[in-house]
Amino acid sequence: MKFHEIPENTQIPAGEYLLHMPSNAVVVCGRHRTAESKIQAMTNGQVFEDEISNFKRISLTKKERKNNFKSKTCGSCKKVPA
Repeated sequence: MKFHEIPENTQIPAGEYLLHMPSNAVVVCGRHRTAESKIQAMTNGQVFEDEISNFKRISLTKKERKNNFKSKTCGSCKKVPA
């Protein structure tokens, strides 16, 4: 898992997971205000707003993504009846 700085002119979509550096917590991006250079995020059910410089983007390799995220189906639907 790697963390990358967020440039000022980059758009961040709502729902993207970010690392909030001061609290060292993974948060969900709610809204990105480019004019004020602030991000509104949510963690533990609470919404807060902070400067873009306090957030980092999270990037996973394909192997990490495969190991960390499970399939949404259990697989029984894919079985062919005999």
